[in-house]
Amino acid sequence: MRPYRPGEAAGCRCNATYSAPAASFFLGSHVHLVRNIFSRRTYNTLSVTVEQPTGKNADAFFAELATITRQTGGITHAFCDNHDQPIGYVQLHRSGGEITIHRIWTVYPKRGIGSRMLSKLCELADRHQVFIKLKVAPLGPAPAPMSAEQLGQWYRRHGFRGQRKMLRTPLPSHHHSQG
Repeated sequence: MRPYRPGEAAGCRCNATYSAPAASFFLGSHVHLVRNIFSRRTYNTLSVTVEQPTGKNADAFFAELATITRQTGGITHAFCDNHDQPIGYVQLHRSGGEITIHRIWTVYPKRGIGSRMLSKLCELADRHQVFIKLKVAPLGPAPAPMSAEQLGQWYRRHGFRGQRKMLRTPLPSHHHSQG
C-alpha cells in the first residue's frame, strides 16, 4: 500500500477509530478527519470506516486483564508486585463494548504506579479495540493527591479526550486492509 499524499482522497478499512487534534466529526459509522492546510488554503478529508466495539471485544479485554490482575471482588481488579502484594487497584464497569473506569488508585501514590497501570489498561484497550470512558474525579481524603485539573492532564497524556467526562478511542491496529 502506498502512502497517502496530501491533496488526494484516501480511505482504509480497519478495526479502529482515528482521532486527531484537528476537527473530528462522528457521522454514523464513519469518522471524517479534516485538516486545514493554511499555506494552500485547501482542505483534505480522510474517511475511515469504523467498526463499533462489541461485547466480544470487551470479553477479550477482560480475559486478558485476568491474566495480569487479581479480581478482588465485584468490579475491582488489583495490580500486584512480584511478591503478589497489591500495589494498585482499578474498578471497571462494562457496558456492551465499552469499558468505564470508575476508580483507579495506588497503594503508594506519586511513584508512577498509576501511570503504569493506566498504560497497561490502554494497551489492552488498543489490542482489543475497546473504548474507555471515565469521569475526572479526584480520589482520596482532602487534599487529594491530584486536583481535577492535574488528573485531567494525566488522563490526556494517556490519550483520553474531553474535560470532566473523558473518552479514549482505541488506537488503530497495525493490520489494515484496503477497502
